[in-house]
Amino acid sequence: MEIVNLSRRKQIDYRRAVEEALSRRQYPYASIPILEDIRSKIGKKALRMIYQRYLKANAVYTKNQQSLKACTGSFKAQYGLPCSHVILERLEALEVLQLRDIDRQWHLSLDSVSRLVKT
Repeated sequence: MEIVNLSRRKQIDYRRAVEEALSRRQYPYASIPILEDIRSKIGKKALRMIYQRYLKANAVYTKNQQSLKACTGSFKAQYGLPCSHVILERLEALEVLQLRDIDRQWHLSLDSVSRLVKT
């Protein structure tokens, strides 16, 4: 019974954290069109990491910087987030990043909590 109670407390804590993250406005990223579809659907840390890659890609896109180093795929493999190369491709195609570009571990979703722990 104690394990069930612990699981329920963890679920409540997680739900509270997700609700807070979903309601929080991401002002630094609000004016960046490529992040439009994801900024309120992923965690703050993932958004910050993507934003850092965006800055590199945007510098190349706006011709303020030389091209990016060759893509090794390690950033996507390690973090499950789009690298600067993918972001640059989207900028050139005038497309936004989609939730499918980001591994599910970063998604903010209350539905996933319900699946993990049955109430």
